[in-house]
Amino acid sequence: ATLNSAAKAFSGNGAGSVINQGAINGGYVALLGNRVSNQGVIVARQGAVTLGAGSAATLTFNGNNLVHMQVDQSVLDSMAENGGLIRADGGMVIMTAGARDALLASSVNNTGAIEARTVDSHDGNIILQGGAAAGATHVGGTLDASSNSGNGGTVTVLGNHIRLGSDATIDVNGVTGGGVVHVGGGARGEDPSLANAANTLVSAGATIHADATQHGNGGNIVLWGDILHTAGTLTAHGGAQGGNGGLVETSGHVIDISGSNVQTASPMGGGGTWLLDPLDVNIVAGATTGVTTNPNPAGGTTSPTTTTSTIAASDIAAALNGGNSVIVQTTGTTGVQNGTITVSAPITMTATPATTPTLTLDAAGSIVQNAAISSTGGKLNVTMTAASAPVANTSLSLNSGIDANGGDISLSGRINAGTGVAIADNTTIQTSGSGTILIENTAFGGGAERGGVLIGDGVSILSGGKLTVTGVGAGNTNVSFGIKVGNGSGSVTMKSLSDSITLDGTGEGQGGVYFNSAPDITAAKNVTVTGTAADVANTAGVYFAGNATNGNITATNGTLTLNGTDSGTAGISSPTAVENLTGNSVVLNGNASNGRGVLLDNLYIQATNGTVSVNGSGKNVGVYLLSDDASLSSTGGVAINGSATSATGAAVEIHSGQMAIGGSGTTTITDTLASAAATSINI
Repeated sequence: ATLNSAAKAFSGNGAGSVINQGAINGGYVALLGNRVSNQGVIVARQGAVTLGAGSAATLTFNGNNLVHMQVDQSVLDSMAENGGLIRADGGMVIMTAGARDALLASSVNNTGAIEARTVDSHDGNIILQGGAAAGATHVGGTLDASSNSGNGGTVTVLGNHIRLGSDATIDVNGVTGGGVVHVGGGARGEDPSLANAANTLVSAGATIHADATQHGNGGNIVLWGDILHTAGTLTAHGGAQGGNGGLVETSGHVIDISGSNVQTASPMGGGGTWLLDPLDVNIVAGATTGVTTNPNPAGGTTSPTTTTSTIAASDIAAALNGGNSVIVQTTGTTGVQNGTITVSAPITMTATPATTPTLTLDAAGSIVQNAAISSTGGKLNVTMTAASAPVANTSLSLNSGIDANGGDISLSGRINAGTGVAIADNTTIQTSGSGTILIENTAFGGGAERGGVLIGDGVSILSGGKLTVTGVGAGNTNVSFGIKVGNGSGSVTMKSLSDSITLDGTGEGQGGVYFNSAPDITAAKNVTVTGTAADVANTAGVYFAGNATNGNITATNGTLTLNGTDSGTAGISSPTAVENLTGNSVVLNGNASNGRGVLLDNLYIQATNGTVSVNGSGKNVGVYLLSDDASLSSTGGVAINGSATSATGAAVEIHSGQMAIGGSGTTTITDTLASAAATSINI
């Protein structure tokens, strides 16, 4: 042994075992040997108890206090076990077998009780660590780092293969806040100081508690296994007198959470969160599959039967009903796994929790929603983010409805190629009350063709509060658009019952905002449509195709504004469609540096309590009105303001068989440049 420094090294070649069957009481207690066993009682109040199995170990001291123990060299079948009682309240308990990266088999077993409760503001810390490469850690009995006066302590269980038996209890409850539990690794498997387990099994009947018992926030529970199966009870409640729920994470490359009971609700505060973080995942009806119990724990506690995790929709619904927010997040970093989330069975919340839970689907790759997500009870927030890390040819595909029942809905796509957000024909996305809807796409990366937000025919998007759609596309073919409304053979409905609607699109081949089917858009307040397009023939910033005829856009008690910018054909273009635009006031602003600022045919524009203002600037024509039957009417006057930069162009040009311009107030037609165009106003 080397004893002349803060780190004291011990080594030996003996083949014997160290076994305690009596009672040991001290400031610190260290049992070191090839095989170390406690079957009696060891007590070290505000001290440390270490059981180290191997042929060499290092103890680290801070003064007279033992603060760390590390096994430096392994022997075959080294074992550290506890079948009795180890108590180090206010201190630390470490059980380690085998060096961390040794390839020799080792095991850490607990069937007794280990206690390191908080004393005099000193939190307890319990560490059970089998070898990361070949070690097995089996937990039965009790690991108790709870507190009757403050926050719960910390429990860490590591090893290559980990099993929590049906009689295992881990307790880090605290009066003022729950503690921290790590089983199999750190958060999302990304903590280099905590070696990730290859296999982790939490048996049915096992319990892990990280609750605040009086006033405080729930704690954190992290379960990781490259292959993880958990069927235990995991709780991180907020305090009965106040505080929010904590975090429970069940993560791995392949996970099976069938039979799990996760609770993070708080009776007096916000609910907590359950995070599931596999690679590809499919949310299905019925029992889950993908991980099976291995009858030979020494060879691994679990075995994969697929590379795609399956999660029962009923498990997610049960967690939401209990007031837990649920996050399904994929990583997509192994083999052919892209981190795809598929919803194959309906997820329905039926309860009314005290606080509104959130269901979050966050995919490194695609999200494919083939079944409905809804609440028939209280409010439910729904958030989906596809390709949070950019992946080519991925998107958020909404093939079934969403009903948040007054909660907020946020749907986001972020891709290199393809379509960012695609809403299939006849899909309904809705919420009520003050609930809002946000649909957005951000396209970035190399020059593939990209579409922003595609809204199919027969789609209804119904919001109680604000409704916002934002899309970005790139590439000069017809697959490039910011927002495309309709597939050309029906209508699309968008409504905000108490607030405003905003559409904001940036694209190229099909423009910024491309109405390809008849829009039925109504907002209680303002409607704002903004489109930006690149210099591509036959496109526009805001474009109404012929298939969009007989559309209606209404700002019931606000202003209807269309803003279109295009470096090519037109800022705002409706060459053949018949549209009805209505608001207290109506404003059209179009700019096209190489074309017409505003091109309108057969539009019926009405301002019910204000003015109509049409403002266009372009190279050839500022405002071009071409109609056999159209009208611009208002209660406060009509202003048509145009400018053209070409000497052969016209600021305002009107070709109409029958167009009514007027109503109450004054009608003005103005060339805002006056000197550029050879013909200022041509009627």
